[in-house]
Amino acid sequence: MTDHQLRGFMTVVEKKSFTAAAEALFISQSALSQQIRSLERHLGFDLFDRRTRQPTLTEAGRSFYDHAQKIQKLYDYAISEGKQLHRMGERNIKRFVIGYVGDQFMQIWQDLLLLALPLTQRYAYCLVRYSTREALYTAILREEVQIAALLENEDIRRFRLQFFPFARVTELCMPAGPPLDPELLEDWTGARLALEDLRSFQLAFHNPTGYTLYEDLLRAQLRQERIKFVDPQDFHTAGFRETILLVPAVQYSGHGPVFPLDWHEGPTMGFVTAPGGDPRVPGYAEYIRTHLQPRENFWTPLG
Repeated sequence: MTDHQLRGFMTVVEKKSFTAAAEALFISQSALSQQIRSLERHLGFDLFDRRTRQPTLTEAGRSFYDHAQKIQKLYDYAISEGKQLHRMGERNIKRFVIGYVGDQFMQIWQDLLLLALPLTQRYAYCLVRYSTREALYTAILREEVQIAALLENEDIRRFRLQFFPFARVTELCMPAGPPLDPELLEDWTGARLALEDLRSFQLAFHNPTGYTLYEDLLRAQLRQERIKFVDPQDFHTAGFRETILLVPAVQYSGHGPVFPLDWHEGPTMGFVTAPGGDPRVPGYAEYIRTHLQPRENFWTPLG
């Protein structure tokens, strides 16, 4: 199967006419028909029902068209990426792959990329999304990914990855569940909340155990002081009562009032890379650390 055959087939389906498709492809109708016949012989089944005057897909043809769309998009993407890499090779610029999990920290990367604009002559950025942190760690160890921004956690040490801290992130207290007393919310406005302020509430963590070193230490403190809390997997059994959700500022969606927690300095955020990996990463990490500006109730750069 050739690219010309696949494009010819898809164009006939989209134009609903062999004549219109041939004109769009700048080839004769007989040449297009020959391409389709050749494709059908290669596939081993008919794509069109030739008992009808208009091009009508067979059941097998409809199924193939759905997959052909994905094949064409992947093929076009592969060509585009190949051309980009070729141009980068000619300019002696290597791709700098940034990994992230789900939609986590995408807004942060927009900020960091803007901050690092002076480095764009040396770094050709490419963002790649992973479904789990384990998949991201594996990609980093294989050096398929040069860098990721993560909250400090035990897995970074377990996978023996390098960690370049650049900021302290604010841990936020977010009312959840039944509405809180308006007078209480007014008293909290502009304040930093201590654990003692939260003793009468049920506390809930946005992240599971092991997600950040800071929150794991906070859990231990809450147990020591006998302050009740629940983890994400226990939400459905926790009951519906006045709850304060604890969430790092970099994960805050922007909905609802939040108040900074006054307990230690907050989670540490940094760049993660493979041990002895791409030599450009330490320079990039150092540039961000020294140029990052503080954002109130969001993060504090590590000077």
